[in-house]
Amino acid sequence: MNNDLSWQCIFVYENLVFQRRRKLWKELTESNMNKEESQAFSGDFNDVLSQDEKVSIHPQPRIYLETFRRFVDDNGLIDVDLKGSKFT
Repeated sequence: MNNDLSWQCIFVYENLVFQRRRKLWKELTESNMNKEESQAFSGDFNDVLSQDEKVSIHPQPRIYLETFRRFVDDNGLIDVDLKGSKFT
């Protein structure tokens, strides 16, 4: 498109440690609040929005699900459906 709209793309590869992921979500949310231009977050957040996305026999702790879902909601993010193998 030929327009003068500017936007940012933030590529994310989250830490496996929940406390570190939560810290980055807080920083991204605070940064996002002050932006006038559109932003897209793309990458691997190393988290799930529901138990249906979890492959392990151990369920994801509810606090993990709720915290990640709040981050997604607070930033107006959408989960893009993937095509092909579910867990790749």
